[in-house]
Amino acid sequence: MNTVDDLRRTLEDQAGRAPDERGLIEGARAGAARIRRRRRVTAAAGTAAAVLVSALVVPFAVRHESAPPVAPSASSVSPVPAGPRRGSDLTVAFAPGKGLTVSAYTADTLTQDLMAVRDDGMKFYLHVSNPGTFGRDPIEGSKRVSVGDRDGWYLVRQSAGVTSSKPETVHSLLWETRDGFGLKFSSVSGQADLLATARAIRFVRPAPPSGPLQLGWVPDGLIPTSVDVRADRKTGSVHLLPPVSESSEDTGIFLSAEPVSPDWLTRWTEGAPPTHTIAGRQAWYRELPFGRRGTLRAILAVTAGDCGITVQATGPISFADLERLVGEATIGSCTSQDGWGPVVP
Repeated sequence: MNTVDDLRRTLEDQAGRAPDERGLIEGARAGAARIRRRRRVTAAAGTAAAVLVSALVVPFAVRHESAPPVAPSASSVSPVPAGPRRGSDLTVAFAPGKGLTVSAYTADTLTQDLMAVRDDGMKFYLHVSNPGTFGRDPIEGSKRVSVGDRDGWYLVRQSAGVTSSKPETVHSLLWETRDGFGLKFSSVSGQADLLATARAIRFVRPAPPSGPLQLGWVPDGLIPTSVDVRADRKTGSVHLLPPVSESSEDTGIFLSAEPVSPDWLTRWTEGAPPTHTIAGRQAWYRELPFGRRGTLRAILAVTAGDCGITVQATGPISFADLERLVGEATIGSCTSQDGWGPVVP
């Protein structure tokens, strides 16, 4: 399973997805590399992405290794049945009324990540791996525990940069559900607090997270393979890729929404006047030099209220497709959560 540092980097990945001041071409090259990585993840996932998720609250009772087995605690059944999870869906959440607010969500074909902030400011990180995608061997230095009727591992490590730039003592709990999902729950708050807070973790019906950018149409041959929403920073992104790679050609679309700012305008428009109008919104479209494999590349930037929408496309994707993709999208606010809804249909 991932370390806490890995999870932090996952949740901060969106910040590194935008091109820097070197310009649009470098950004498109980075986008093509992301597409290749995502394609490898999609191919490796195979049938794992279609497994059914338990509809029960995660049973939680932790004890030391030397004690006898503990029966599962009483569980509450979800009012709706669980179903297959897409790469854009979340199936984990925190029970309401526990003082936890999820500030970042990341979901892709193989994993789900949530960062929650409690009312007192304490942060908690939850990483969930699909069945068959994580190691089951004990982690060096961990202590065996029981999680309901499941074996688990408790681990304490020093780590830098989880909630600050200074070294911190990170407490982690790892276990596997009855359905084979691997969970890792981490915090710097201490063992007792971590174990008590973990009682709020539950599996829910698969659904995409809500965000400022909500797609209404996706080009044929592409599906949402990952979603990243940072509720605290009012941003969101979606990655569209073929369900299975059938050629070596890079094909895919990466969309992101973030607050419009002078920096955003400089990065994506380079001070040029708009080239198009899409659904009454100003838009800048640019085709970039071919990639090494002769792959087409293009960038579309659109202003929608206080949101800046960027679309990086690689492969045989026409401007008409990008125009429809943005034109049929619903775009809320990037300075508040007004108008937010499911990121994908």
